[in-house]
Amino acid sequence: MIDDFNMHLIHHNMKIIGAEEFQRNIYYKIDIGNKGFAIVDYKYNDFALSYGSLAFGEEALEDISIDNIFKNSKIRSEKTITTIIDSIGNIIAKRNFDLEDVNTQFNELIIRNCKNDRYIILNLKETIEKFKELAILNSKKLDREVVNYVLSCKNTKGKNEMDSYRRKTNI
Repeated sequence: MIDDFNMHLIHHNMKIIGAEEFQRNIYYKIDIGNKGFAIVDYKYNDFALSYGSLAFGEEALEDISIDNIFKNSKIRSEKTITTIIDSIGNIIAKRNFDLEDVNTQFNELIIRNCKNDRYIILNLKETIEKFKELAILNSKKLDREVVNYVLSCKNTKGKNEMDSYRRKTNI
């Protein structure tokens, strides 16, 4: 089946590179753009519903596109997560922010505002999900969205509060 699907996906610069079980579901690992750093997991049942008819030479229910694959997938690949975090770091660095730490144990992305020395603590999974387009796309509009997202976060701490917080979380 994977070879049948790949015949169609390759025309859109994508490829299923494997299947794996996670939390009692089967996911196809799809390499977006054959770059090896944008890998998404698409739930097999959902993929089969949307694109299963392609294996029988019929029209798919949903158009094959990077946008549709990304919209309906999850990101669990370390390479893709690293790509997104690095992209966020590059974007915010232009605006006087530093990416201080990524704490996967506490699901946090910690950013320091260099202008006022305050720390912004973002939910890592939510941030990855919101900006998964960064793995394949980096545009001025997306740059603005990232900065606005960081600035809209209400979970901020001053330097002293952050020092205390780090001791508690062993960062």
